[in-house]
Amino acid sequence: MYHTAQQKKKSLKKVADANYESQLQSQYGVDLDSYLEAASMSKEDWDNNIMSQVESSLKTKMVYQALAKKADLVPSDSDYNKEAETLAQQNSLSVKELESTYGKKEVEYAVITQRVQKYIAENVTVKEGSEPTTAAETTEAATTAK
Repeated sequence: MYHTAQQKKKSLKKVADANYESQLQSQYGVDLDSYLEAASMSKEDWDNNIMSQVESSLKTKMVYQALAKKADLVPSDSDYNKEAETLAQQNSLSVKELESTYGKKEVEYAVITQRVQKYIAENVTVKEGSEPTTAAETTEAATTAK
């Protein structure tokens, strides 16, 4: 159990570092230090970049989960099983293999993400002639459901 937000961030960063290092090793055959040297990147810059990505990812997950709950899109066990089966087939895996590879929580999140994206696509209203907004101008969504 985490005692502070800082401990949780450190733990998440450690997992992210391990994931990235594994990816670098499998894709490019280099360890993190060699990659940083080749990219002319300091360890501090790397750490800052990873923390930024971790925080962004967590915020995105929180938004998707909140939208799923508010719009009643959290799947029942039966719906989860059907949708996880579809995801597994798309990846040429069984549900068990998919959950073993990514973890059940990540598969659940993938199902929720697809449901939320479908909901938004089906319910968004675009106002003709309105100017697009940017993140700098507003921090609230400028869409409305039908």
